[in-house]
Amino acid sequence: MLERGTRAALGPRSSSPSIENAPVKKFLSSLLVGLYLLAIPARATIWTAPTAAQSDVQTSINGASPGDTVIIPVGAATYGGTGGTLLDVRDGITVTGTSDNSVTGTLPNGTTFTVPGSNPATNTVITLVNCGTYSGVIWVQGGIHGGGTFKNCYVNENNTGACAFTMNGNGAHVSHINYSGPDGPLFYFTGVNQSLLDYTYIYTNSPGAEILWGRYMPEAGNWQTADDPGTNDSNYVENCQFVGSGTTCNSNSSMKIVVRNCSLAGKIDIHGVDSNYPPRSGRYLEAYWNSWRGGMY
Repeated sequence: MLERGTRAALGPRSSSPSIENAPVKKFLSSLLVGLYLLAIPARATIWTAPTAAQSDVQTSINGASPGDTVIIPVGAATYGGTGGTLLDVRDGITVTGTSDNSVTGTLPNGTTFTVPGSNPATNTVITLVNCGTYSGVIWVQGGIHGGGTFKNCYVNENNTGACAFTMNGNGAHVSHINYSGPDGPLFYFTGVNQSLLDYTYIYTNSPGAEILWGRYMPEAGNWQTADDPGTNDSNYVENCQFVGSGTTCNSNSSMKIVVRNCSLAGKIDIHGVDSNYPPRSGRYLEAYWNSWRGGMY
């Protein structure tokens, strides 16, 4: 009979972990937990700005993370101001207004789409002031998270020769906007490819308006790449309705733009070397599946 406390004759218990294995097991457990957490997609957050005011919307955007949505409530607000105050829609964030979708547009293929009306009691209505010539009040940024999105608002502008939207970076997206303004450029593509303007209703009342204006600023720019029409390496304007007058699209300085399935009121064009700065013509302009309702083309 063994005396109490004697263990030597029994030998080590096989189920007891050795001191050497404990850190290894701890590391493996931590690794598995980490991999499991990485496999769980982050839950997107919906932010609702307190009002439609620019400062309230920007504060909500600043608090958001890629994948989140910021809702602009129903109401009227004025964006812009002295010093070029911008609404900065960051990469990966969707900013959307609230509307009753009261205006309908019809595309060349017969498809209809709806955009917000101008009644601030039932729609998000934004007036832009103090716009710069090539610096939009609403900046939609592109980037590694797929780009920012701004959509579902009625937007009007009272600046002649000024810019409303700047789409700045790969993946920038503007959609379902009802826009009314006097002159252009209204939508400015700058130094980007793979940005998108779609399902937007645009009214201008100036024959000299340049509604869409694109420029790729590096002097060599896209001329260093192989010719690649028909790919997604371009800026797309599709499923939009242009009403009134003015030049629909003006492609400049190495810019690539595709205009398709739009209802157009004015011409689309591309500038050459002599009328551009930097001295480069537009890289290419593709246009197909569009219809014109009169005017130049």
